[in-house]
Amino acid sequence: MTNQNLLAPASNPVARAVKNIKGGYSGIARLCGVTPAAVMRWASSGMPRTESTGETNYSVLIAAALPGIVSEQELRESRRLIKLALKAG
Repeated sequence: MTNQNLLAPASNPVARAVKNIKGGYSGIARLCGVTPAAVMRWASSGMPRTESTGETNYSVLIAAALPGIVSEQELRESRRLIKLALKAG
């Protein structure tokens, strides 16, 4: 998987969420109470570590806003999947 494919909505749940929510990066940012820049980082490197530890619940908020488009689990695993893709590609 190339870096370009990594950011494609089909292979990246954060990018898929950005593509499908009204307002894109800003829409996700408003939903989660973060900046659009933070959401851009998530799209390129996956959800923050705090999602895995339970310190934050952004994946719950995003999945609830986009049922059937992304799941909480997909979003939480995005960091690991992106790291694996970068190693492979």
